[in-house]
Order: sequence, then structure tokens, then C-alpha cells
Amino acid sequence: MTRTARATLPALVALLVALLVAACSGGALLAERAPDTVAGSPTSTLSTTTSSVAATAAAPTSTPASAAPAPTAPTAPPADPAGAGDAYFPLLGNGGYDVARYDVSIVASPPSTTDITVRTVVTAVATSDLATFHLDLAGMDVRGVTVDGTGAPFTRDGAELIVAPRAPISASRTFVTTVDYAGTPTTLVDRENTVVGWQRVGSTTFVVSEPNGAHNWLASSDHPSDKAAFTFRIDVPSALTAAANGHLVSAVSA
Repeated sequence: MTRTARATLPALVALLVALLVAACSGGALLAERAPDTVAGSPTSTLSTTTSSVAATAAAPTSTPASAAPAPTAPTAPPADPAGAGDAYFPLLGNGGYDVARYDVSIVASPPSTTDITVRTVVTAVATSDLATFHLDLAGMDVRGVTVDGTGAPFTRDGAELIVAPRAPISASRTFVTTVDYAGTPTTLVDRENTVVGWQRVGSTTFVVSEPNGAHNWLASSDHPSDKAAFTFRIDVPSALTAAANGHLVSAVSA
């Protein structure tokens, strides 16, 4: 059965970042069911606005010739390609681009196998010129990467997937990266000794993505400061049901 759902990460997450470091929201749950059961749950979006007040003071009518020039603001250092600058999780998230959306296709066949096959398509906007860029992905066997449809070399450094597009990506340009990978996701343990990531309990397979478990199954910029929309397509045997956050678009039996 194939199920498709779309979701927009809630803006409310932005209000929580100062209090709690979380990972990319996105999850899937597989459980035994009657084959003809279909369900979907919507998400909600909270928008907030802020305003600012500017005060203006009268300028002097003349400026002394000896007055020193105004100091120049220091130039911000370039973004770290391997992290979003979070002091608690320094290697989560990635600099140099802003993700707009993820299109995630998962094929899972529990309990006969613990392996999953995943294609993640990441649409992002470069925030600086990129000769290379990083995605967060722990473990898994990466079978291929393309950038804008052209094969791209890649290397692995721990949980960092480092991609070198065939041509540099200029700042402000939208680019699409497709990552094909497979394997058995392993669980992770966060700094509070909480088990996160892709897990199985009895007949149910589920994911705990927060605060830092999304990248053990999802090639992503795994930090809540990089918000994005998601589409999930999950293929499972007919005796199972697949669920994800978002609005159910379709369910197809094959």
C-alpha cells in the first residue's frame, strides 16, 4: 500500500527553539491493521508577527571636520557547512542553504526485513556560494546523489554527507538534491540518554525524531531553525498501515 501525505512544519516550533533544541520534525509509523483502514491527521499552523518602533533624534546642523568616521560593522563569519551553530548540538543542521521542502519516499517491509529503501528529494535555496554542501545522515548505505539531475560525487564524515555538485551553486539559486540510500536505521541516544531515531517495539515500527533522531533515517538539515514542508510516500505490505503527520492525499492498494 502506498500512502501520500503533505505537511508544513508548524511555525510554533520557532517559539520553542530558545527553550528546547529539537530535530527536524518528520516521522512515520508502521503497525499491523486491517488492510482497508485509512486515516490521516491534519497539522495546524500558528503565525505571529512582530513590530518595531524607531526613534529619531535631531541631527546637528554641522559636523566638525575632525569628527571620526562611523565604525564599520564587523562582517559575519561564513556559515559552518557542518552545523547550524547550535551550542548544544553543534553538528545538527547545515550552513549555506535554506531547505524549502522534502519529498520522502520510503519502502519498508517489516517484519520480514529491518531494511528500508529511501529516496529523499531536498529542494533548497543557497544562502551563499556553494562549492560543496552538507546533509545530516547517520549510517545507511548511500547509493547515489544528484544535484539538479546531474550525478554528484559525495563523501561521508560521521553523520555528515558531503556533496560536491558538478558546478558551483551561486547564492540565491534554488537547487534540488536527490539522495538514494538503504539499510537498517540504528537508534541514537541523545545527551539526556533518551533513545531516538527509527525503532521497533513488537509489531510496531516508529520514529522518535526529536531532538536529534531524524538524521538516522532522513537525509536532511536536521535542525528546527531550518523549517520546511514535507511530502511522505510510504510503501508497506498490505497487512500494515503507514502513518505520517500531515493531510492524507491518497492511499493505493496494489
